[in-house]
Amino acid sequence: MNISLILPVYNCGNVFAAGITALMNWLEENGLSAEIIVVDDHSTDQDSIQKICSDHALQFIGLNSNQGKGHAVKVGILQASAEKIIFMDGDFPFDLSAIATVARELDGHDLAIGDRTHPDSTYPHRIAWTRKLASSILSTMIQLTGISTITDTQCGIKGFRRQAALELFPLLKEDKFAFDIELLYLAQQRGMTIARVPVSVKVQASSSVKLWRDGLDMAKLIRRLSTQKQQSA
Repeated sequence: MNISLILPVYNCGNVFAAGITALMNWLEENGLSAEIIVVDDHSTDQDSIQKICSDHALQFIGLNSNQGKGHAVKVGILQASAEKIIFMDGDFPFDLSAIATVARELDGHDLAIGDRTHPDSTYPHRIAWTRKLASSILSTMIQLTGISTITDTQCGIKGFRRQAALELFPLLKEDKFAFDIELLYLAQQRGMTIARVPVSVKVQASSSVKLWRDGLDMAKLIRRLSTQKQQSA
């Protein structure tokens, strides 16, 4: 498997340690290999993240200040060397089989993105009504940007053919959690093909996403993109 796997991390040392062990075992069990690049967005436990990476001979990039998930992903993407480049949240929120599925879809598409709304996606428990409401509001707002065929912009696993990644990521202006929206907007504006991939969501104790704070950032980005779309029409 000729892939680079980018893992952005922030304050998730214990979960990351268990996830990396599971990832390495999964790769070995399936006879696969990957270039793994871990980008730490200035965690309070950055030293322990670095040690875990050293123990597993993984490439580690430690940022000197907290700049946001989008920036961390971009740094890792631009360091990747494989023809298929995938990023997945470093707290490993999905069954690892999604990596192989995304990689396969890149044989026929420029991008392959996880989609928690896909009919074949699964969840371990009911979703809180507050997250359902926020997701519904976000989806409605995203329609304003012209991203009309994608129902889950924020899923934490996405893959790119190398050429597509190197075209898109240098253009990103958004550094925080909303970067996915801008990324997909740019991809669709350039006529890139995008495959939706089902995921199996795992139980998570917590998330670094702050629902309403990060939602406000997303709203600001959507307003900018929708205005940009109107001006270019």
